Amino acid sequence: MAHMSPTRNDRSRIPAGSLQRPIVGDNGTGGLELRWDGDRPGSGVRLDPGWLARQFRGGRLPRRQPLAKAIGTGVASIVDATGGLGEDSLLLACLGWSVTVFERSAALAALLDDGVNRLRQGGDAIAAAAARISVIEGDARLLLPSMERRPDVVYLDPMFPPKRRSSALPPKAMQLLRALVGDDPDAAEMLALARTVATRRVVVKRPDHAAPLAEGAIAEHGGKLVRYDVYAPVPPPGGQVDARPTLRERGRET
Repeated sequence: MAHMSPTRNDRSRIPAGSLQRPIVGDNGTGGLELRWDGDRPGSGVRLDPGWLARQFRGGRLPRRQPLAKAIGTGVASIVDATGGLGEDSLLLACLGWSVTVFERSAALAALLDDGVNRLRQGGDAIAAAAARISVIEGDARLLLPSMERRPDVVYLDPMFPPKRRSSALPPKAMQLLRALVGDDPDAAEMLALARTVATRRVVVKRPDHAAPLAEGAIAEHGGKLVRYDVYAPVPPPGGQVDARPTLRERGRET
């Protein structure tokens, strides 16, 4: 994993008022996990192939998922600019793509890198998918403009806004993640930057109850609880981009 030291921001601070402190520590078997400080090793969360391992067929998942439709066809390179716990990066890799992951929280980047390296040791289709993932610690706002070769797609999964009038607690993994890195107040700024870097499209994951991160999506692909908003890139001065919609994207798909 390459290491960089950009200026820290809200994603690397614990929100004020937190009653429990999240830590990235040893899980008791030589790996890393994210858990509440004081909880026993082995009780935390980490990159887990879960349902992907059960549905893998022939080393690649069928590209019928909404995320695959949002990424589109003819794509060779993807940057996941908000790595998080790595589930979406692993899904993209299982769908057959090579994925470069940026994560600006040093603790979370270490957790993700550990998880990817662990999965690579499996000797199965998941291991082959994990080998297509590269983890880089750093702020995507600094890393994206400095890339020698612009990616076809930039994928963004900023922290979801909380549901209004909901008394249900979010899943444990989401509670831990939010406590560790906070919200993403610069998500709209990240989208604007990503559109100047991607050559084909930018895909933004949003909960079904939330408004788009920005106006002007050229397509949306909905799932049960989330949707993927697709944005055309902004061409560089004197340049051209290929943001032609697929047949499924002529109009809106939900």
